[in-house]
Amino acid sequence: MEINNGKGKHKGAICNFCHSSWTRGRANEMKSHLAMKCKGHVPKDIRLNFLREIDNERETSETSSISSKKRKITNNQKTLENYYDIDKIDEVKSNRADKALIRWFVCSGIPFVAADSPYFEDFTKSLNSGYNPPKRTALATTHLDGELANITLKIEK
Repeated sequence: MEINNGKGKHKGAICNFCHSSWTRGRANEMKSHLAMKCKGHVPKDIRLNFLREIDNERETSETSSISSKKRKITNNQKTLENYYDIDKIDEVKSNRADKALIRWFVCSGIPFVAADSPYFEDFTKSLNSGYNPPKRTALATTHLDGELANITLKIEK
């Protein structure tokens, strides 16, 4: 439920099931709460619906590519990118790396604060200078929620 928190254009929210409240109700946080974190009795169809939405958003960002090249490379013609480390990484590769990263952090018990280490960033840049690893807050929220939704849906199936 949307509430007026007295902070201008940003609205707050209250969960209809557990009555938790937020001073700023962000859509992704609300979906994540209803799908995986709510302590109240969320009907199964609503929970599954939000799990699917979170998983679909993750899948969409993985498969969408931002590159729109005008030239066509034929046969086995090599480009300059084959020989030099480029400073850009396409969105699909970056999302795939983020997904692997969250799995590694969680399965190895690595604290998310390690992602903010300048040494960790230096390490990832040495592998590919165009990859910008997510910060701990993104790992602990967006990426963790997406992976949890994916696993929970697999369990439900």
